[in-house]
Amino acid sequence: AEDLRLLQLEEGAAVALTSAHGSFRGRLKAAPIKPGNLEVHWPEGNALLSAAASDPDSMEPDYNASVTVAPL
Repeated sequence: AEDLRLLQLEEGAAVALTSAHGSFRGRLKAAPIKPGNLEVHWPEGNALLSAAASDPDSMEPDYNASVTVAPL
C-alpha cells in the first residue's frame, strides 16, 4: 500500500514492469510485503530475469531483478 501511494497508483491499475532483460504487463495488487519490493508470479515474471544468471548446480534462476513500473 505504501508503494502504491508513493507511485500514485491504485490497486488494480494496469502497469508495465521493465528490467534490463525484458518486460511484463499486469495489474497491481497490494500485499503485505516490504516496501520497495514486488512479487511477480512464475512463470509469467520470468521475462524480467536474466537467462544467464542462474545457479550452475540447480539451474535455479536469480530471482532478483531491478524493474521500473510504468502505468499503462
